Amino acid sequence: MSFSEDCVRFGDRLAKLVDAGVSVGDAAVSLRISRGRCYAILRATGRPAGSTRAAPGDLDAAQAVAVFTATGSINQAAKACGVSHGLARRLLVAQGLVAATRQPVGKAEAKRRFFELLASGWSPTRAAREVGVHERTGRDWRDGIRKVRNTRVRVDGTVIDYSTGTRYTQPVNTERSRRAQAGVPEISSRYLSLPDRLAIAGGLQASQKLTVIAAGIGKHPSTVSREIGDRNVDGLYLPYRPMPLQRRPVLARSSPNWSPTTICARRCKTGCRGDCRPNRSLIASSRISRTTRACG
Repeated sequence: MSFSEDCVRFGDRLAKLVDAGVSVGDAAVSLRISRGRCYAILRATGRPAGSTRAAPGDLDAAQAVAVFTATGSINQAAKACGVSHGLARRLLVAQGLVAATRQPVGKAEAKRRFFELLASGWSPTRAAREVGVHERTGRDWRDGIRKVRNTRVRVDGTVIDYSTGTRYTQPVNTERSRRAQAGVPEISSRYLSLPDRLAIAGGLQASQKLTVIAAGIGKHPSTVSREIGDRNVDGLYLPYRPMPLQRRPVLARSSPNWSPTTICARRCKTGCRGDCRPNRSLIASSRISRTTRACG
């Protein structure tokens, strides 16, 4: 929905709520839109709300420097002077109190160390505690989830907005979306793709442990172990080798079919009469063959 449509739809209701003494934040929750959107609608409809910011020429440089020196926060200095964060920062840069180059957003070093620990076999929870971030932040890094203000954006384009309590999907330009547009069928996560098998081959060539290889491709170590066993030829793992047919189980407990050749499960004192009936309790045991019968 466009901004002009929001102004028509929510303008009168938002103005009534604000005139009744309801805060803009509570009105935003009631209307299920963001608080910033509410302020923009009020300004567009001629009903600005909140504290007005001072003009750039009215900025008290001494007050901004004093607040920044006491708190070390550009935001606190901007609020004290009633100006925007950018204007207060430019003033502090001119005073030589703040570096002109901006610091990188996020925790790049902690994120790099987090993925190094994951590659070495650490769990996401333990790795997050080691680098000093929240466990949920570590899971978001692992799953490729981006946090934008009060929303979380997943890799498939799903956006979860916690301000309005809504969930919607936005178009994304990822390898998965490009494959879907090209009509390439997507392999199920239950199976190993060719990149996964190549990663396993590379890990084996580097003498890595199965737990490290499994953590690198996001699979269980037992899955990697079975994959290596299925495509192993003379001790060499071949990622391009076709999957062999699964061996059928020797024992079929629910199958009523019996081989015509039977042997007695126990010695009869009078000899086997040849009319022995199946003893399913013995057949269910793996210690004897499925064609074994016992005298009745």
